[in-house]
Amino acid sequence: TMWNSNTDFETMRRKLYSATFGEDAVDKLCEYFSTLSDCFKMGVIRDQVPFNSEEVKADMKRAKKTMDDFGTVIDAHLDVNDPCQKDSWHYLAIHRVMYSLIAESIFERLCGNYEKANELKNQATNYSFAHEDETQPVLDTMFFDRMMNERINLANPEMDPPPLF
Repeated sequence: TMWNSNTDFETMRRKLYSATFGEDAVDKLCEYFSTLSDCFKMGVIRDQVPFNSEEVKADMKRAKKTMDDFGTVIDAHLDVNDPCQKDSWHYLAIHRVMYSLIAESIFERLCGNYEKANELKNQATNYSFAHEDETQPVLDTMFFDRMMNERINLANPEMDPPPLF
């Protein structure tokens, strides 16, 4: 829909998820990614727009719970027969771990637990580097590391905290 405004996003998304992950999981994937998109608001995470820290903490808790709950869906599809779909589920399993750690890091940051936030951020980047050979076709690990260090600048305005990363 980015290049053709006449294309219906929902139709295109459903076709993409069906081809990439399999028809049986399309509804669950749509819900999963919509929830994560609602929770990880990039303008807020990059500290570019005003925000309510309690709302963002609630969003991070919701994102973490959503990812935890979705683990069973991912696990149920890791042994599919289609090699493309199998790889997609494997990549999504890695993504889930990384972004769960990011959600926890942001939550801890907003609670004022800066050391814990940085530990979780480091766990996310270390996990990405540990899986770099597997994810290289779909993830630029160096870019991910740079993004974690440069772009996620969320700070709790009530606490005057040091930089996130």
